[in-house]
Amino acid sequence: MAKNNEKVSGVTCIKVAPVIDGGDIVKQLPVKLTGNETTREVRDKLFEKSLVLLDEVLKDITKQSIKSYPQNILQREYFSKPTESDMLITHETKVNEALSILRACAPKPAILELNTKKMNVIAVSWSHQAKGVFVPTKRRQIIFSSRNS
Repeated sequence: MAKNNEKVSGVTCIKVAPVIDGGDIVKQLPVKLTGNETTREVRDKLFEKSLVLLDEVLKDITKQSIKSYPQNILQREYFSKPTESDMLITHETKVNEALSILRACAPKPAILELNTKKMNVIAVSWSHQAKGVFVPTKRRQIIFSSRNS
């Protein structure tokens, strides 16, 4: 979600079923996002909304007004642990894409790959300077410019 700058997510309460996450849907709540959250911030928003959802479902259970409906298994979406390719930034990666990758990886670093060498990236910024070069700085940082801004 963080990598794709998504602005809407949601939480779902489902009935237990033999298929993992395959039970009937009891209740769902949307979660608004700005599109600029890190993965941890998205997770925190989802956990917070999950508590609201749990409270609502428990109230429905006490009122005996709980209802459910079958879910379409083909429409489910999951965002699992990112693979190395999800975290990879190369010289072909645009700055806004690199920023999205960094948000998605946070608090862990993204991976910069150049000439088959890989290094961890913890911050990315945009500058008109240093076109296509590496510049060591006093704080052990490297300034790198991609071909496409």
